Amino acid sequence: MKMRVWATVAGLCVTVGAAAGQSAQDSAKALRDELTGKDLYLRDFSVAHVIRWQWDGARLVEKPPVGHMASIVKVESVKLDGNALKIEASRRTMVRDSDGRVKPVTSTEPIEIDVDLNGDRSADVLPKVAQGVFYSDVHEVGAALAGRSWLVKQPGSAEEIEARIKAEKVCDCAHLDAPDCSVHEVAASMKGVDPPRLLSASDPDFTEAARKKNVRGNAQVHVSVDSAGRPQDIWISRPLGYGLDENAVRSVSGYVFRPATCHGRAFGMGLYIDVNFEQF
Repeated sequence: MKMRVWATVAGLCVTVGAAAGQSAQDSAKALRDELTGKDLYLRDFSVAHVIRWQWDGARLVEKPPVGHMASIVKVESVKLDGNALKIEASRRTMVRDSDGRVKPVTSTEPIEIDVDLNGDRSADVLPKVAQGVFYSDVHEVGAALAGRSWLVKQPGSAEEIEARIKAEKVCDCAHLDAPDCSVHEVAASMKGVDPPRLLSASDPDFTEAARKKNVRGNAQVHVSVDSAGRPQDIWISRPLGYGLDENAVRSVSGYVFRPATCHGRAFGMGLYIDVNFEQF
């Protein structure tokens, strides 16, 4: 399955490099030529529409994102204004189709990447922006997503899903190494498992763009609930667009859960949440 995923995205990823020894405007032009029109992948896959980076004197540091969304970015413009660099781009979310393949959706949404050069010599920092903000090649993209099997694994047919659940029910969450257990990750249907329970939630905010287009429906989020019941590592798994995905992540980040337990002992567990957006 992993080979299929990376075969899908390999043709879309462009290797980015750096240029050096130029004036600020020359460096900005070189960066513009390097990025404009290319399909790229943002480091950390931020779900935000305005993504902020800052040069700390040694490297580029991103403002921590509230959540993530696997997506492809096409750069449309690169503008330098003093110590401020603005990259305008369009974003397409990658989703899993019914065959289990991961591919980008056809619709796009605008995003902005703001880079604060922090008073340092622009000509010295600009050549580092491409590799600092974007993954340099498909291998880095693969490594970044490799541990998130929920994003790339094929759900399987109804028969396969039923067989997997049946196999999980044989297992005890505290004894995955038992001879009769063929599952190696704790699942909600296993003996002894009480999955996370939502204790409190807040309604997500609509966006003006979504109101104008009369968009409604569910944005699906995957969240890891830690052993203290806190939502962590939030990703959009099925998008709505028009800024609603970012608002869905912000809403889920404030949820309060009772953590999952295995025979009464709390542990971290991932789950999907449908965040509903309706206009009244």
